Amino acid sequence: MLENEVVMLKPLAREDAAALFHAGNDERIWEMTQPRIHSLSDAEAYIDKALAATDQQTFAVFSKVHNQIVGATRFYTIDEGFGSVEIGYTWLNPMVWRSAVNTNMKLLMLTYAFEQWSMKRVQIMADERNIRSRNAIVRIGATFEGILRKHKFGADGAIRNSAVYSIIDDEWPDVKQHIENKL
Repeated sequence: MLENEVVMLKPLAREDAAALFHAGNDERIWEMTQPRIHSLSDAEAYIDKALAATDQQTFAVFSKVHNQIVGATRFYTIDEGFGSVEIGYTWLNPMVWRSAVNTNMKLLMLTYAFEQWSMKRVQIMADERNIRSRNAIVRIGATFEGILRKHKFGADGAIRNSAVYSIIDDEWPDVKQHIENKL
């Protein structure tokens, strides 16, 4: 579990299904994100798939301000041998968009990745068309590395290009200070 005064990231569990469905019950979330959660059974399937993935750590995002689960995020493509990880599959209820929740969540995850796991690189990707997510990634201080063309299917089924961002261990102290100054 990762937490501070604003947010708690708790390992996702089957008992979170109803809260996850409630948090994901807003069509705006799924314009650029998948898989969609439109029902309790969708939430249960989301959790089952996340828990079955042995190379990922998925968290329910609990907002202490709102006293409820407001989304999910995960570490994936974990390579402890080299020291790299991706942060993604992040979705949040619109009531916390552009709030301190996402910034605090990313600070907790990045701090864990660099200071506990001793990662060399943390990568974050977004659909090239997802300007809101791309702006949020830039706001935390990640470096834009480029576009992976025709990378995979987007949430809408179209072939998407993926914008790639990273933070490396040499940059982490300055990025951490940058994030903390925003809080």
